[in-house]
Amino acid sequence: MFDFSGLINAILRRRSEDPVGNLKSATIWVQELPLSDIHRAQAEIVKALTSLNENRRMSLKERLRVVMYLDEKARSLQDKLCRDYLAVIDVPQAPEKAYLGTILTFWEEMANAYHICLRTFAQEPVNKLWPQIHVITLRGLHYYTQQAKWAYLRYLPVEAVVWRNLNRFYLFAEREGFEKTLFKPFPDVELETSCMAQYLHAQLLHLASPDSLDPLQIDLVDRWLSQWAKSVTLEKDFRPHRQLYAVNLGDTKPARPLRRNMLGEKYRYFGVGLLMVNIEKTLDQLRAGEVPARLGLTEDCRLPHCLDLIELVRNRWSRKNVERKHERVPRVKVVQVVQGFAE
Repeated sequence: MFDFSGLINAILRRRSEDPVGNLKSATIWVQELPLSDIHRAQAEIVKALTSLNENRRMSLKERLRVVMYLDEKARSLQDKLCRDYLAVIDVPQAPEKAYLGTILTFWEEMANAYHICLRTFAQEPVNKLWPQIHVITLRGLHYYTQQAKWAYLRYLPVEAVVWRNLNRFYLFAEREGFEKTLFKPFPDVELETSCMAQYLHAQLLHLASPDSLDPLQIDLVDRWLSQWAKSVTLEKDFRPHRQLYAVNLGDTKPARPLRRNMLGEKYRYFGVGLLMVNIEKTLDQLRAGEVPARLGLTEDCRLPHCLDLIELVRNRWSRKNVERKHERVPRVKVVQVVQGFAE
């Protein structure tokens, strides 16, 4: 039987204490994870992450290597667990329902691991680690986005700490000047993305009003946003005729419809003009008979329901039929107030 405890201990032991307790030996052991028991394997990786996050003595260089390695090896396991769980989400007694705890804890511990790495780097920057810092910032944004998504899937409010950390990670990327830089978040991902696109991915998912969508619809919109969010740009300048939404990077709340009083150095603004153009192009291709998967809509996109969902979120993001016809103005009026049924 595979020694899970040995894997965890080997990853966390310092090299000086154990000559085989390094990334090379951990690599060999991880490759031997029993794929026949994916849930157990992922649960053990989650335990390793928890222990790693509690170990504050590890150097940043070694922490980055181990965290990124565990992340890349656990991705396929996490994806399989998520797919299996969503497939039976409406089946009350399905065995796959037991996966939920592991799924949620993985998102939290992995985001926490990258948060520790970024905080440690901010305290003592090391120039040689800059390439990895770009990647971990993007991955951190991804994992906080997944926490938001899985709250929506369970119809729960997204915790304020998730929005706060999304804002902080994006603000770090912006201050260091790489928020628009395109690169691959993971070696096995073909499409490049940016910290700005990933941050807006989370905001647009919120603005799609997921509380009125079913879980499989939320999952579809989330996957579409991996491509669509790159059509949106976050701006520092206030342009009310071009922008529809604003987000305060110093707050713990998601983006909201733009109002004229939303001014300040921490505010960022965005419109959805190019996003609407791209969605309309996609709709035209679907109506012309194009296969959804070829348009990046995934193989789970089934017509005509998929077409209806795209039109629905398009209208929500564009705020079609919800624009205010007249600006709010204060009114002063005397009213009479009485108390009690007798009056």
